[in-house]
Amino acid sequence: LYPMDKGLRIKEERLNSPDSETAIEYPNTLFLDSCAESSSMWQYGGKYIFLATERGLAIINQHRAHACVLYRLYMEQLSEAKGTTQKLLFPDVLELSAEDMLLIAPMVDELRHIGFDLEQLGKTSYSIYGQPAQLGQQNGVTALRHILDAVRDTSANVQEEWRKQIAMALANDTAIPYGKVLSEEEMRNLIKSLFALPSYLFTPDGKRVVKVLTDEELKV
Repeated sequence: LYPMDKGLRIKEERLNSPDSETAIEYPNTLFLDSCAESSSMWQYGGKYIFLATERGLAIINQHRAHACVLYRLYMEQLSEAKGTTQKLLFPDVLELSAEDMLLIAPMVDELRHIGFDLEQLGKTSYSIYGQPAQLGQQNGVTALRHILDAVRDTSANVQEEWRKQIAMALANDTAIPYGKVLSEEEMRNLIKSLFALPSYLFTPDGKRVVKVLTDEELKV
């Protein structure tokens, strides 16, 4: 990992703010060709990957980049019902309000497709016998609550919208956390996976993933 000159520090709000540059579709070859050279890539703050390209300095949010990759994977698992389940030694219990019971009921099959093994336990609860393997040691009940929050907040009411919200919520929960130091190989693999996607500048829920700063913008 390489230290970053203090003059190059970029405020997070600048990365996230909309501007005219967001409409520019940088070709994925710009980034893929650049990451082939180890000297052109480094990590900063356990949050961003900096990649020197011929058109400027690309700043990649590592958590959002990984969430984009996982979102595509989860959408495929949902459509093909190929999610991998990790069985729990002791079942968890998901307690819900009457309103959330109505919300989750039509989504149960989709949740099973992505790897949740759940059965209704009572009028306002579900037993969780297994969870998506990608969650690892994370709590499946928490992940399910995040999914319900996402569906509720977007008023999703059809299967395709449920799938998108399920995939995005789960991707956010299982993506590389902020603060994790990545090896050079991990950074390169993440960059290659991100820029193999058809859309990579923003997450499916509209958050910026990549910002390219020109030499002019980097002048101090």
